[in-house]
Formats: sequence, structure tokens, C-alpha cells
Amino acid sequence: DSTFHVIASIPSSRVTNNGAEYFISVQDTHGVMSRLPSSGIISIQVRVGGEGVTKATAQPGGDEQTGYRLIASPLDLDAKQPDAVLEDDLGSYDATQWRLFQWVTLGGGGVAKVEFPNTSDMSPGIALWLIVKSADKFIDSGPGTTVSTSERFQIPLNTGWNLVGNPFNFATVADDTLSDGNPLQIFTYENGVWSDQLDPGTTELQPFAGYAVFSTSSSTMFVKANPFDAENNLGKRVADVLWSIRIRAHCQDARDDNNVAAVVHKAAREWDRLDYPEPPAIGEYVSVYFPHPEWQELNKRFSTDVRPEPLEGEEWEFEVTTNIRDVVNLTFEGLERVPAEYDIWLVDKALNITIDLRQRNSYAIAGRNASQPKRLSLIVGKRGYVDPRIVDFQLVPTSYELSQNFPNPFNPVTTIQYGLPTPSRVSLQVYNLLGEEVATLIDDELQDPGYHVITWNGRNASGFSVASGIYFYRLRAFDISSSSSPGFVETQKMLMIE
Repeated sequence: DSTFHVIASIPSSRVTNNGAEYFISVQDTHGVMSRLPSSGIISIQVRVGGEGVTKATAQPGGDEQTGYRLIASPLDLDAKQPDAVLEDDLGSYDATQWRLFQWVTLGGGGVAKVEFPNTSDMSPGIALWLIVKSADKFIDSGPGTTVSTSERFQIPLNTGWNLVGNPFNFATVADDTLSDGNPLQIFTYENGVWSDQLDPGTTELQPFAGYAVFSTSSSTMFVKANPFDAENNLGKRVADVLWSIRIRAHCQDARDDNNVAAVVHKAAREWDRLDYPEPPAIGEYVSVYFPHPEWQELNKRFSTDVRPEPLEGEEWEFEVTTNIRDVVNLTFEGLERVPAEYDIWLVDKALNITIDLRQRNSYAIAGRNASQPKRLSLIVGKRGYVDPRIVDFQLVPTSYELSQNFPNPFNPVTTIQYGLPTPSRVSLQVYNLLGEEVATLIDDELQDPGYHVITWNGRNASGFSVASGIYFYRLRAFDISSSSSPGFVETQKMLMIE
């Protein structure tokens, strides 16, 4: 108008439940351009009524090993109480059908699990643990207002582990540095597995999704309100990995896939930005980690242990824990990328077991809880480095041996150790008190001399758990180098208890 005021309308098609964003650009008669604001945008928050925003995918069901998910609100809700958000979709709170938890940070960097109704509200930027028994439940947020996108959203972090959520109803990214200058360490959780921090794809934050973030101090995490304004730089922290070995563990349906011993040019032998912490466990779990209590006061377990390029070799110690009473199976991947002049050995020092991982890339152990972790060593290097470190554990008995199983009594997993003085064909069966064969653990297998172990998970040949009681295990071994050898047969008794 005559006073140079301009009134304009934003078409309704431009207004979504993400909110509305705009800037004004003006050119005068002299060709001079002006912009308001000078950078960024102006955000109009939009109220979303009715059921609010609906999660694009159904909430998966599952058990304590696979069912946990982190959930967050994509709006600033009218009713932020978790029951107001979830009960219309999942039914009244019932611990047999669905449960909601929150982590509470403890001193020393640990966490405690707090269950609803003692959790916090579902405010923007906060995430909670949700487990649902029945699958295919669609969750809506309920009515609320979009979060302003004119500035980066700030999420305050406690010292230690934090659960954070995407506050927006669209995919975005976070700054790769926290307010205290430390790098952002963010983890996703899906199908019972924590994400791999070496994967830059984990840096994108999805709507309704939550994440775990570790902070060494009270600081702030910044979520980009408009991810298109700036490049996502998180992936740039992924260094040029010369080679790496991934350790995967599974126990029943629980898995821990993202544990990496890696070599990176100019990496530090002590902690640096490539050494990521191991997130705390949730539900029924299996966990592999590299113990380094000397690195950080708040975190002593790491999912990655990155070293500089070795001259002769390196040794990585790692531990395995689980709260599931069953066998843990370990596999080692990426061995083909390790230089050919390096040998790769797994050493179980407690049992005098050494495994050439280039020949066999797996190992099974009886599950151990967090108070008694199973410690193993991964040794990689040239022959002159490796041999002195494994020779004390490559013992060969002078005669056949069958040891008492341990633990004994057991429930339901036990370990059986035996020794072979020569290359032998080996069979190992389990029998009940009636002399009936219950399970075949080893079936006429050719094995090298030395000490060997096998675990039994208390299941029969059909995969069903056996009853408590007395069982017998019998080892048969025949020296393949001597046709006149009568062979070795020995039986031991063991007790399974409830």
C-alpha cells in the first residue's frame, strides 16, 4: 500500500503438520536485494488436531530379546502424559501386553530402568523404551503443535547415557559436536541390536524415533531444524579404516553385532573419537565389549577399539556377558581384509584354547552374567609377534583326557573340556539314566591334538529342554595315526538342576 506495507497469504497447500516456513526477499528499483531474515527462515508453528500425527509404520511386537524400541513424540503435545499418548492405540497399561521404561542416569555413568508411571512425560526431544507384545499396532501422537524450525532444537544432556528423540515430524540430522566440544556419539536400537557407529547412516534422526547418546559432561545436543540448510557432517568422522575385524554374538534371538577391532592410520592407542562406548543393555541381551577402565571415568566398556597401524601385531582383549542361560555363539568377520602376513588367533586363556580364525571363524561359550564376564583375546600379527603370545596356551596332553563338566550342577548350560594327544576322530554323546541317547554333541569329527571344549545347552536332539536330573556324557576318540590303537572311551556324570 502507500506506506509500503505488504500483506500476503500463504496457500493452504503450503501448510502441513510440519509447520510453515518462509523468508521474504525484496528487490528495490535500483536492483538492491534485501532478505528477511538475513539467513535461515521464519517458522510458523501449526496446531495439529484430532489424532495428531500417526507413525508411518506399525509398532513391531516382540519379546524381551527383540521387542524393545525407543519412541519419541514428533509434536509439542497438548497431553504429554505417556498414557494419554499410547493407551488409545495399545489399550490400558498392562505389563503383560505393553510396557514403558526410561533410563535414569546414575553416578559413574550407569543407568537404572524406571517403569511407567514413574517415567517423564513425552515432551519434544525425550525418548522412552517401549515394548509391545502384539505387532501391527499403529501409534498416533494425539493433538499438539509443531516445534519451531527457525532455530536448532536444543536437547540438554546429563553426564553419561541419555535417551533423546527427534522433536520434529520429519527426518533430520544433529550437529556432530555437542556444546562442550565433544563429538556426538549417537546409537540406534532395532530388533535387539545397537547400531554400528562406524555407519554414517545412523546419524539421520527419524520421526517418532529415539536414540541413545553418551556425554562426558552436562552438555547440549543440537538437532538441525532444517537439515537442508547445512550438510550432515557426521559421516566425515568415519576414518579411513585400513582393516577391521567385526565380532558378532548371538544367544537365542538376542544379538550384539557391532563390535569392531580396527586399525586406522594415525589413530591413538589411548581413547580417541573413533573409540565408541558400548550402550547399556536392555531386556534379555548378549553383550560384547572391549574393557578399558583406564580410558574414561564414566564409561569403561567400548564397542569399538581402534588402534594405529601395528608394526608387528596387536592384541585386543574383549569380554562377553548375557543374562540368558544358554550358549553364546561368536563369529568373526572381515578376516579376509587383514593383511596376509598377519596371523589371526582367538585365545581362551582360562581354558588353554587357541583357534586359528583363518581356519575357523567361530567359537561357542557358555553364557556368563555381567558379574562374571567371559574374557577372550584376539591376537593379530606377524608370526614373530603371535607365536610367543599363544605358545603357553597351545598345550598338548600326553594322553587322552576327559574333564568334569563345569559348572556342575548346571542350569541349563555347561561346558565339557577334553584333550587329544594325537589327531583323532572324536564323538561325544549325552545319555540319560536309562542309557538312552539324549544329544550328540560331536559326531565322528576329525580334530587336531590339543585341548578342546564343547558346550551343551540342556536340549535334546529335537531341540527341547531336558528335565532336571543326572546325565552322562561319553567321549570316544580314535588315533588316526595308529591302526592298532584301541581308542579311548570315557564317561562322566553330570547333574542338571532347575
